Parts: sequence; C-alpha cells; structure tokens
Amino acid sequence: MKPLPRTLLFLALLSGGILTGRALSSSAESGGSEVSSSETSTHRRPSRDTQREAPRTFATLTARVKEETTRTSTLRTELARVSTDTLKSILLEQYAILAEMTEGGKARQPHQDLYTAAMEELWDRQKLSAFEWASTLEAPKERAMMQKSLLYRALAEDLDGALPWMEKYHTENGKAQTYGEFKSIAIKGAVDRGADAVIRAFEAFPERGAYGALGNLEFPEDFDFAKLHKAVVGKMGMNNVFAQWTLRDRDAAWAAMEEGIRTFKGNPPDEIGEGMMKAVMVKEGEPAGVTWMLGKLAALPTPDPMRQDQILSSILTHSDLSTEGVGMVSAKLTPEGRISHARNSLISRSAQSGTGHFLATLPRNELIR
Repeated sequence: MKPLPRTLLFLALLSGGILTGRALSSSAESGGSEVSSSETSTHRRPSRDTQREAPRTFATLTARVKEETTRTSTLRTELARVSTDTLKSILLEQYAILAEMTEGGKARQPHQDLYTAAMEELWDRQKLSAFEWASTLEAPKERAMMQKSLLYRALAEDLDGALPWMEKYHTENGKAQTYGEFKSIAIKGAVDRGADAVIRAFEAFPERGAYGALGNLEFPEDFDFAKLHKAVVGKMGMNNVFAQWTLRDRDAAWAAMEEGIRTFKGNPPDEIGEGMMKAVMVKEGEPAGVTWMLGKLAALPTPDPMRQDQILSSILTHSDLSTEGVGMVSAKLTPEGRISHARNSLISRSAQSGTGHFLATLPRNELIR
C-alpha cells in the first residue's frame, strides 16, 4: 500500500477524532474571549498627544463595529496606520466597552475582534516592552487584562522573557485561574521550535496542569519524539504524540510504547487506542493495521492479561473498527475482559456503533451473564 502524504494523514487523523484538544490560536482566545463580561474598568481618555488622531481612527473603527463589518485582516491593515499611543487608547476603550457589556454574540464579537486585532498589533510592534506600559495602568482590572493579553503572546513566542512578567501577574492576581492556561500556551507555542523547547516550557511550569496541551498539534518534520517522550511520559497526554510518531516511524514509536508497558509508565490503553491504532490503520489500512497491533501485543515478553484487556478494550472503544475488525480484536479478550467491555459499553453514554458489532461476537451464554 502506497503511503499517503503526511499532511493528508494528519488531516485524516484530525477528522477521525484522534487529535484531541484545541489548537493554539495567535491570542489564545480558544478558551473564550480575552475580555470577560464580568470585568469592569474606568474609561480612560486618550492622551493629549493622540487626541488629534483619535477622532478619525475611533470614528472609522467604531462605524465598522456598529455595522458588524470588522474582519481581522481589515482591522490589522487600518490599525497599522495609527500611532502606538492611539493603539493603546483603542485597546483601553474597547476593553471598557466589553467589560460593561452584558450581552454576547453578535453585539459583543465586533468589539472583541477590534480588541484582539489591536493587541496583536501592539505586540508585533513592542513585544516585551509593552509590559512596561501595561504595568503603569492604575486600574487593577484594566492592568490585569492588558498584562494577561500580552502574556498570551509572550509565553508562546518568548518564554524566558515572559516568565518574569507572568510571576508579576500571578503575584498581583493569583494563579489559580490562569496557571494551566499559561502552561498550555507556552508548551503549544514551543512545538515549532523542537523537543528541547517543549521540554523547557514544560519544566518552567512545575505544578500540575495542561495535561492535554500536546493534543491537536502537528509537529515539525525533524521533531525528536523520543526525547520528548523520555522527558514527559506519564506527565502529559501523549495520544497525539504517539499518533504522529507512528506515522513517521512506527517501529521507534512501538519501542517506546513497549517500554512504557513494561515499566508501567504513561497510559498505554489510551495511547494505543486513541493514538497508535488509528495512525496504523490510516497508514496501512484496517486489516493490516489490526493484524500488526495484535501481533505486537501478543509478542510482549511478559503479557499481563488484565493490561492486555484494557488495551484491547480501548482499541474497540476508540478505533471505529468495522465488524471484521471488531471480531479480530474481541477474539483476543479474555472471557472476563469480554464481559467487562460489554458491561462498560452498555452503560456508557458515549457508546458507539461498534458496541453492536462487539455484542454480536459474544457467545450466547456470555450475553445472558
């Protein structure tokens, strides 16, 4: 079977549901808008130096907001023409509007788009220097929001430069609400820079959180999966890592998986069921993929029947197998494993079509049990 192009394989995995979690956007708005409707702030007037330019800028952009015609590309083009002081005034004004709004949806989105575009423009111009301005703002909630929005960009692009400002933010505002989010942003932003950068980002956040940060990402061609696995196995969700590793080097990925099974590290049932198994089927086809996986599991030096049942059950649950594939996998379950999987499938709210295929493979006496 001729291998598919890697990009198509990645898209196939994504559409098949392997890659969990959400991709990192440029400003980390995937978890909601940057400005919460529950936050309030005192409106700040533009400085004297920007009062001449501001009316034209505010009038143009406000008109677009009211007409709901704002688009990020259009806004960035217009914002690129304004001075940095005016840009900061736009940010503060839009924050004040958003903080006072109680409605969402269409009424809120244009203001959020303008705020986001202005923050992107400010970050592109000033990078870490923008924190100096944000730290001078007197209103605590206003200052916190500007710092938080800047941290979304800084943690992804310049971790070492961002960390002191993150510590300052946490000192002033606490970290219970943002620690995991900031950790996820830093890890996702480091992926394109390689395994060492991801490990550095992971180690910069020693507390628990962001377990699924490596989901829904595509890794660079030269990414060192083995180095990443050795550093974070058991500490982060690796389903997507194993899926993409398997697409590139199936044998190396399995060697790491076999070590994890032998040493009880990581989460082999999910890493195989939601990662490796789907990747092998995308690359090799279902019959060859299932045959290969069952052969590898059977060849483990000291197979643990209970652990084997957990892995096989995960494959049945997550791999969207055909009737034939379900039959091949379920035949390897122990009798106790078949009963356990049937029971769990029937009481699960997320039971899939494969549940019926699986039940059809059970002997009648086990169905009665």
